[in-house]
Amino acid sequence: MKFLFCGSGASEGIPALFCSCEICGKARSRGGKEMRSRTAYQFGESVRIDFGPDLFGQQNRYGLRLDRLEHLFITHSHKDHFTPLNFIYRRPQYVPLEKTLYLHAGEDIIEQTEKVLKENGSDFAECLITPVESVFFRSEEIDAEGEKMTVTPLPSDHLPAGKTRIYEIAYREKRVLVGTDSGIYPNETWNYFKGRHYDLAVMDATSGILGLRQVHMGRECLVETVKRLRQMGVYDDCTLVIANHFSHNGKMNHDDLEAYYGPRNIHVGFDGLEIDFSGHGRLVL
Repeated sequence: MKFLFCGSGASEGIPALFCSCEICGKARSRGGKEMRSRTAYQFGESVRIDFGPDLFGQQNRYGLRLDRLEHLFITHSHKDHFTPLNFIYRRPQYVPLEKTLYLHAGEDIIEQTEKVLKENGSDFAECLITPVESVFFRSEEIDAEGEKMTVTPLPSDHLPAGKTRIYEIAYREKRVLVGTDSGIYPNETWNYFKGRHYDLAVMDATSGILGLRQVHMGRECLVETVKRLRQMGVYDDCTLVIANHFSHNGKMNHDDLEAYYGPRNIHVGFDGLEIDFSGHGRLVL
């Protein structure tokens, strides 16, 4: 199974709509890794994290079979991570569905989804969606294409306060932290980290040179957080650490990001980055 970075951008994406800043201008002229759709992740065909406005484009770019998607985990309600109107296209008038989609999310997300479906004359049953309330620190064991995967939601430092989550995923012998959309993690999350080890960690790097420490991380905050986790033994030399979720307001193009993070043994995410979980041993890009 492969872990795919479907997107690597923050709310506006890069180049941002209507924007003429230097970062977006360079992205338009260079293309490639500079072009960032809104952040989302997918494990194989069956498990996805976040469901934003670039879903259609990501499906087409990566050849995703969303009809095979079975488990959808939502981090929070912000528009770049959750666009519930996408669910309308699961109605039988649009597609003949066979698989139920399990929506793992906080109570606020489930209520928002129910409202959007109702406003469009539909409901969970018609769209073959089964909501599963996600509770902090309560692990959910799911079937991921015939293999066991365990997903645990952890509190993040983001908005709306108390309702946003990052995810720990255990698959085969590997443990992954998908930790984007957070400032410095809350105390209860730090306590959870004690005695744990991650083979792959995706970290928030939204604000670049702006220096944020709450809601999102700037580059210095990210480096400090990674250092603390390495000192705790949560990360080690074998942990693949990847910065992701970038805003044009952070004023760093891809080469700037690599120049800053590379010497600190932190990799830089980009749209289409894949990590292969099919082998054994250390994960590599």
